[in-house]
Amino acid sequence: MDDRTHSFWVVILTLFVALALSVHPLPLWARWFRPDWAVIVVCFWVLFLPNRVGVGVAWLTGLALDILHGVYPGQHAFALAVVAYFVQVSHQRLRMFGYRKQAVFIFSMVVIHLLLGQWVQNLVGVADISLLLLAQALMSALIWPLAHVVMTYLCYRFIVS
Repeated sequence: MDDRTHSFWVVILTLFVALALSVHPLPLWARWFRPDWAVIVVCFWVLFLPNRVGVGVAWLTGLALDILHGVYPGQHAFALAVVAYFVQVSHQRLRMFGYRKQAVFIFSMVVIHLLLGQWVQNLVGVADISLLLLAQALMSALIWPLAHVVMTYLCYRFIVS
């Protein structure tokens, strides 16, 4: 197995873990505080492998998220593709930032992801907008440094390039 194939499987595995964590059952009170794992993992891979992971992978991940959540097809796909585009355009600058500035950026990307999802739901008339969405973005920003360290370890451990 060559390095590219090996890298491919690490990326796919982490995306599957993110999708599983996104639909893992939580108590009702904790659902608002679930980090947006799909955005976190997609942002990491676009930052780490911008030439191999981009808008297309984000769109496919979002489509899988649409299926898992049972929402209108394309809702998460569109939002994750937009987020991946923003990360890909600014990946060189983001790599130089420390964890705090990257966490603020992740916060804004999760807010964009959630607002685009709410916008699509508003278009079809089923939206339930709440300021508690910001709790999910805040949790994602707080989890970012730990997720970044763990995924960077995986990259070096499994020689992802």
